[in-house]
Amino acid sequence: MDYKFLYRPVIHDFTFMKYDEEGNYEGHENDLIAKRFAVEKLYFDSEMAVETFLNEENEFEPDGEMQDEIQFINGEQNNEDPDYDSYEQGDGDWNTLGAFRTYEEAENLRNELVEEYKKSKNKETWYPSR
Repeated sequence: MDYKFLYRPVIHDFTFMKYDEEGNYEGHENDLIAKRFAVEKLYFDSEMAVETFLNEENEFEPDGEMQDEIQFINGEQNNEDPDYDSYEQGDGDWNTLGAFRTYEEAENLRNELVEEYKKSKNKETWYPSR
């Protein structure tokens, strides 16, 4: 099948929850707050499905995969996840932005959002301006 693609910036807010050696949750004060900025590649089986999605007339969420993630932990850029023997990733919240026909357009917006986040005074309550 010849797939069609769109690309959209995605922001994933979540927590790495801290567990002790026995596997007991240590509590919120030891958790790590994480934010990931990515570009999601969305797959469509026709140009009509692409247009339906762009016009926000779709009734489904297309298949996709995250690409080129930039991660912050406790407000500092850190693309390495913490030790999985001590931390477990929680579900968190997903914020998806508008889709673009090219990867470059989505990447540019994602990079602008990363810079906006880096300059923000309060990383915990930051929300994209777009």
